[in-house]
Amino acid sequence: MKRLGLVSVITLLLISCKHTGNVSIPSDVILPDSMAVLLTEVHTLQASLQLGYSKNDSIISAGQAFADLWKKRHITQNDYNRYVTFYTHHPEMLDSVYEKVINNINQQKAELLGKTNH
Repeated sequence: MKRLGLVSVITLLLISCKHTGNVSIPSDVILPDSMAVLLTEVHTLQASLQLGYSKNDSIISAGQAFADLWKKRHITQNDYNRYVTFYTHHPEMLDSVYEKVINNINQQKAELLGKTNH
């Protein structure tokens, strides 16, 4: 009987530790596809700022550039932080999101290279 109890406890522990991939996304967090689009924009903006690129040859601060992005996406810095916090607590979901981010950036690169080769 003790052995059955021990097996049951071990089984429950294994089941509870297993990630099923069925994570419930809170209503105040954007879905993975939207997060991938947002992170693509964030990383593109960060790279542009690091390299000194700006729109319309105007000098813009990083703070203002991100404020403009948040406004465009109809979110706040706090919203973005909440999204990032949620996804970092779910690494498998974050990995999946970043696979899409990488694909998006590769597609943008291909489009840019196609434009410069013409």
